[in-house]
Amino acid sequence: MLKTVCLKRVFCVAAITILAVLYEAAIGLPLVSEYYFTSAQKFEKGFLWSNAEELYGKAVAYSPFDARYTAGLADFLLRRRTYGKDKADVYMRAEELYGRACRLDTYSAEYFLTLGQLQLHLFRLDKEIYKDKLAAGIENLQRALDNDPFGVNICYLAGYSSIFVWDYLDEKQKDVFLDKLKYALDHRPWYANYLYPHLWHAAKGPELLRRVTPENPKVRKKLLDFVLKKEAIEGIKAESRKRVEAASDAISPAQWYGKSADGTRAYADGNMYWAGTMGAMLKVPEGNASVIISAKGVPAEGVFPYMDVELDGERIGGVFVDSLEGKDYVFNINTAGAEMVLSIIYTNDRLSKKTGEDMNLYIGQARVRRR
Repeated sequence: MLKTVCLKRVFCVAAITILAVLYEAAIGLPLVSEYYFTSAQKFEKGFLWSNAEELYGKAVAYSPFDARYTAGLADFLLRRRTYGKDKADVYMRAEELYGRACRLDTYSAEYFLTLGQLQLHLFRLDKEIYKDKLAAGIENLQRALDNDPFGVNICYLAGYSSIFVWDYLDEKQKDVFLDKLKYALDHRPWYANYLYPHLWHAAKGPELLRRVTPENPKVRKKLLDFVLKKEAIEGIKAESRKRVEAASDAISPAQWYGKSADGTRAYADGNMYWAGTMGAMLKVPEGNASVIISAKGVPAEGVFPYMDVELDGERIGGVFVDSLEGKDYVFNINTAGAEMVLSIIYTNDRLSKKTGEDMNLYIGQARVRRR
């Protein structure tokens, strides 16, 4: 009897000890993980990549069932990649980590969204080697939408990601993503500024733009402005082909073509006496390059003319042309390389009633060079 009582006491003490250890671990390990995680973030800000990766890894090791740390390590790897080469093995490792995060938190729309984006990126890197990633990526984007069907950013980002593999989607998948984009634009009209150029490229025209545009006056206005701008670009392309046989890496003053904002007066030799838009074709190399525009401006009441610069309708910069004698203005770009329309938009034209000063903008040669 005494022996039995002693054994019971031993078992009770052991059980209490085990519970105490487990309790301490449950409280202590997350604190340790959080310490490593925040320390890793500090190292990362200082660009100490090796130290940061080690501590992110320790955070995951101490809390292997916390999806936040696993996803955090994956995000770090992707951020670090931007400072080096675009290597597939980084995406593969990040995909593995986000896959684990999704299994740990099956209700997270953000994790499934990022996993799907990674898989589609791998597919685009090499469509033969990573051909299985296409279906997996689309499935995970749809899973993200299922987890958060009314999240504006989730709807927009899932739909936006689908555009880059548009030709590989079936009609049902396209309808789902277009509906989500339409929903997102209804709530965030300014997203159209980023979305429309990619949709236009995917559809080779305005068809998809009309499909995703909701009955929202602000978005309708953006659609109209965008289509008119594209039509203007096509007009400049047609006029440029009349003036030169083929686009080159330089534009002479005589090649500029355009009209005043009211459409009644044409520019000649790059002389912009009125607010408006003019452009010309430019042969742009693939990758990093610089567009160099020679220009001079005549101010009115101390204010110089301002020029916005666009390449095929996408803004690449803007500047006050503050040189009376003329100088070069440089705009850095990164493109896939093509014959593109370089446009100059002049908006702040004025004639001073006090001094009689007439603001004018003069555009000379434009050229492109590799960086």
